[in-house]
Amino acid sequence: MNSIFRLIIFISLIYVQNVSFAKQTTSLDLISKLHEQVDKRYVDEELFTKAISNPSIDIQLTAIQGLGRIGGDKILSLLTPQLKNNNEEIRRAAAFALGISASTKASEILWSTLDTENSELVKQEIYLGLCNLAGDNLVLDILARQKQEKNTKTRSVIFQGLSTAITNYKNVSAQIDMSKSQSAIDFIELLALFERDDELSYHVGYFLARIKKIQKQLNPAQLQRFVELIKSTNNKKMFARLIGKITKNKHLANRKLLSWLIEHSEASDTSLATEATRAMGTLLYIPQAQIQLGKLQTSSNIQIAQTALQTLSNSSLKGAFINNLLKKQLKSQHPALVVEAMAGLIKRQKREDMTWALKILAHENAYVKIKFAQLIAEKNKDEFKNVLSMLSKDKEPSVANYARQLLSVKPENSLSNKLETPPFEQAKKSTSKKIILHTTVGDIVIQLNDKAIYTAANFERLISNNFYNGSYFSRVIGNFVAQGGDTIGDVEGSSEETIREEISYLSHLTGTVGMATSGKDTGTSQFFINLGDNVHLDRKYTIFGSVIQGMEKVYQLSNSDQIISAEVMTDPH
Repeated sequence: MNSIFRLIIFISLIYVQNVSFAKQTTSLDLISKLHEQVDKRYVDEELFTKAISNPSIDIQLTAIQGLGRIGGDKILSLLTPQLKNNNEEIRRAAAFALGISASTKASEILWSTLDTENSELVKQEIYLGLCNLAGDNLVLDILARQKQEKNTKTRSVIFQGLSTAITNYKNVSAQIDMSKSQSAIDFIELLALFERDDELSYHVGYFLARIKKIQKQLNPAQLQRFVELIKSTNNKKMFARLIGKITKNKHLANRKLLSWLIEHSEASDTSLATEATRAMGTLLYIPQAQIQLGKLQTSSNIQIAQTALQTLSNSSLKGAFINNLLKKQLKSQHPALVVEAMAGLIKRQKREDMTWALKILAHENAYVKIKFAQLIAEKNKDEFKNVLSMLSKDKEPSVANYARQLLSVKPENSLSNKLETPPFEQAKKSTSKKIILHTTVGDIVIQLNDKAIYTAANFERLISNNFYNGSYFSRVIGNFVAQGGDTIGDVEGSSEETIREEISYLSHLTGTVGMATSGKDTGTSQFFINLGDNVHLDRKYTIFGSVIQGMEKVYQLSNSDQIISAEVMTDPH
């Protein structure tokens, strides 16, 4: 009897395992089909209905978030009922999906849900969605709502959403410029919120600093008290940004604000120092600002030096001071500084004044010559045709090829190829992998994530094909991003194979890695590492990884640094 009993138990266990395995296989198959349909931007209503009613929360979330990536009005009937689901995660996913759907009808649906939603997490997602949908009268309506909210995090998210909206949508930015908005928005009240010097203050400051014409609403005298009040490093960064915007108009209070900027331009925190350095660009009519930027452009911290020199280069300063400073930097050992100096001189000088250009033609660095070709072509391609012709015969192939391309007539409307995505199971394997970038400043290790399966797979594919070897970081902006993967050096070099976006909940926090795009579903090979918290990029770009080692090296990057080679790290286990 004991033997029979044991046999029955053994058979039962095998049966349970087989049933479990079958269910697991079915689930994976369904998730795979969902991902494939989302990647194709196709709504198979039967498939998505089946997935949303599946008992597995993971399958439901995959379907709902996927519908948001597909977008359009056709998804509304599938998503709207989920806003009343008993599960908070499901409601949040539905709000997220509606928010990135680009459907004008989705705004009305989300507004109608706000008053009945009790979960702060879901309400936060609704607010982000409303801001991302950028409806009419958004700014006033959202600001009125934030006064009703008691939760600090929810109020912070509202200002985060508004920052995204005014950055990405002209119609929303215009709402603030309208005379009606000017009288309706209480900027004094917003400054009082900033004065709290807490998490909410940070996002209020972020919002104010992203208003294009904030100097029309606030004046430097109103900022003076914050010199003593703001203590946290994050809020000091926002304060520096605000100073840089509001001091565009000359004012007696500007000198006190400049003193604060000078002090913090030498802060140990590189992000704060960068913001303070950049902000001095509006105060160059004051000699002390010129002197301080002149000092900082020789800093041993390359991001500070590049920011200071770029600020001087982009300014309207004329005369011996700026010309001599820029000419001196042409001799710099660092290519990024040479390029900034060239840009400033080309902006200020006529062709006959540019005798220094002969030395650039013989420069040992290919990046410097490529940028020189780009700058003179942008100024006047016909006038510098003979110089470009000389560069087209350069001994460095990349320089010669680039100059030839500038001289030739480029075909109009040249489109990148849509890349065929790999099967889901194959792509998913990439998300557990680590990538090591061997750069000219040291090694940077990136962990790929499972929120952007096909993007991670494409990144791994390019690395396996040695695509990134020798590519440039050609857009490094302190406390913003370090953008890499540029195969040319002019910020345009790419694989010319586009992939679709995989927008997720992930936020653009310091160290996260995202795909650079020029519009919806236009990602190729260029990527960026966030050098600061850039929440205005949320829900607009795909985050597919994060730096887990070597962030100190990331802060040492500047324009012209290169990826020497890249590889997928092997798991020692």
